[in-house]
Amino acid sequence: MKSGQESTWFAQEFTSTEALWKVRAFSKTERGQEQKVLLRASKRTDHKSGKPLKTLTIGDEEVNLIQDTLWSKIRHQFEIRDDFISNKNFSFTDLQEGGGKGGSLMAFTRNKLFIVKELSDGDHNTLLKLSKVLVDHLLKEDSIMARFFAHFERSSGQKYVVMNSVLPRIKGLKWTYMFDLKGNRDDKLMIKAGQPVEAIHNRCWNICSCWFGCNGACECLTTDERQEYYSGKLFAFSTIFTVSPSQREEILRRMDKDIKCLRDKMETMDYSLLLSVLEIPFSKFENGLSEAETIALATSRYICISDEGRSKKVVAYFFGIIDFLQEWTTTKKIARCIKAFAPKPLSTVPPPLYAEQFYGSFSDKFQGDGKKFMLPEIVDLDNKDKELCKEFLNTLDKDNNGTIEISEAMQLLPKVLRPDLFLQSLDKNKDQKISMDEVFTWYKGIKQRENENKDLGKSLLHAIIQLTKKEMTAHSFSDFVSTLDRRESLKNSKRQEMKEDKKEDNKVELDKKISTGTEEDCVD
Repeated sequence: MKSGQESTWFAQEFTSTEALWKVRAFSKTERGQEQKVLLRASKRTDHKSGKPLKTLTIGDEEVNLIQDTLWSKIRHQFEIRDDFISNKNFSFTDLQEGGGKGGSLMAFTRNKLFIVKELSDGDHNTLLKLSKVLVDHLLKEDSIMARFFAHFERSSGQKYVVMNSVLPRIKGLKWTYMFDLKGNRDDKLMIKAGQPVEAIHNRCWNICSCWFGCNGACECLTTDERQEYYSGKLFAFSTIFTVSPSQREEILRRMDKDIKCLRDKMETMDYSLLLSVLEIPFSKFENGLSEAETIALATSRYICISDEGRSKKVVAYFFGIIDFLQEWTTTKKIARCIKAFAPKPLSTVPPPLYAEQFYGSFSDKFQGDGKKFMLPEIVDLDNKDKELCKEFLNTLDKDNNGTIEISEAMQLLPKVLRPDLFLQSLDKNKDQKISMDEVFTWYKGIKQRENENKDLGKSLLHAIIQLTKKEMTAHSFSDFVSTLDRRESLKNSKRQEMKEDKKEDNKVELDKKISTGTEEDCVD
């Protein structure tokens, strides 16, 4: 970890001696894997060089593009090729109702990066009117709004957009939760513990349901499914999301910029924050994560450590603003009147009030009580590292076959080394044997926790070898490990103190500027 970088839980693990025997290398997904599960904008600023097209092959159809002098800029920014949605990646036969109130048809492309969505006449006209404003805003890298890459018309006359998926589609990953959040009583829970929550609506025009004033609380005219769905809505409306203080500040800053555009320039409302949560118990890191979890953590921009003790967990968030083309129409004004006595806050309110509700809700939901989780950098073993690992394995490998049986190694390793913890941690394949690759994996885990002390791993493994060869006594080894533990803990404490002192110095400097400086001095 580079000097000055925020401490991670890897460094904090050294406050427990037992943790030294339970560490494992955390392997981030390969560079480029992020691009396979979630689109990222490039650093390009030459947006004008995107080549506009008149037609595009989508699926097996040639469609007419609409206002592509604008939308081609976003494709260019994301380095998207013209054949990104050919028949190998999409078919119009995949379209089906998306599950929202509008009932628009939509479908993911086969690589799960894009969504093709049908537009209502109202959304199509809104997009025609606001495309210039919207494109200018979506070219800003910091926006959390979904990007549109093409607006097109089929030969049938039906209009569509191609947009990115704001959530990664990772094979084998089960979300802890997925929400559709509007900052009002229309919030809903879509997935719980990896399972979809079926939407059972009670519409205001359905006179045979307890919609008005009841909202599912009574049991006279609602089913068990409706009760479960309604409970999920209450949970979605009231739940909070724990992030670090700096993450909360950044999320709200990015959201504020988008909301101001939606409120002041586009004058739309009824948009949502689509948000997924992945919770991983902290204890699971000792035994290794699944490939899907590893990819998710490597892809998420916001990961934090939440809670303490047995409930301690790592939480990753993914989100984006969607469905932002709804204008304040006569239909929405009538709906507001119909819902005049429904529980507040409502979704059918004018854009300025909707924006205020939306931002206020997430300002409350995102709580900065967590600690920032930082992924370790990938480490490589040099020749000295590998020679040490081989020496350790050879010390125990009496048959010289490249592996050792745990049962035999248990008899050879001194008790002070805690072979019950150490050997089981090394056995990555759970086959009661330990290979050189497994020793390498454990040793990489130690190196990932080295921070500024780049010789920590070598010192520890060298001491283990000396102990195993009986060149070091058990008492000396215990003293060595205890000293190592205290030294690393002290370093962590000093880092934290320095960080707090730096914060205080910055605050004093700012107060000084405010009291003695000009207005320009304080702008930054």
